[in-house]
Amino acid sequence: MAPDSFAYEAGLRPGTVVKYFLVNGTELRGVPELTRYLLEVKKEHNNSLAYVTLVVKMVSPEGEEITVVKKSAPVNTSDLEKYERIGIYMFDIPAGFVELLPPNMALHFSIIMTYAVIINFSLAIINAAPLFITDGAQMVSSIVEHYTRDEKKAKIITAIVSILSLLLLIPNITI
Repeated sequence: MAPDSFAYEAGLRPGTVVKYFLVNGTELRGVPELTRYLLEVKKEHNNSLAYVTLVVKMVSPEGEEITVVKKSAPVNTSDLEKYERIGIYMFDIPAGFVELLPPNMALHFSIIMTYAVIINFSLAIINAAPLFITDGAQMVSSIVEHYTRDEKKAKIITAIVSILSLLLLIPNITI
């Protein structure tokens, strides 16, 4: 939550879970939908939200309604940046997490699961690389051996592919 923002002034506090948004009467469910809508509004107004009044109603899972009014910037203001933002930082949490866990715990669990996915995906990519000690090298060896029917030739080609892969990676490694 950005202090001195419209959302903060309206009483929105960090950790508030939002079930859906109403922006100028348009119901939006979720962060991606809200982001797309705000980008459309921005395009309609010369890529700026400064001179647009937005009424954002956020409804919590408990039914509590919080209304944030992002006012249009006064004509002679020197602080247009304040009027570009509503003042909320959002993280999209799966609804199932929010239903099962307290809001703060749902947020932390969602973040942990996101990092777990990123780490596992990264490990899968590294393991698929054709390097000497990975499954990728074993796959290259098996494929080459299948087509050449020569184990010695397969090992030589696999070693060459592994060396080339290492040569591509070495410049990108920093200590």
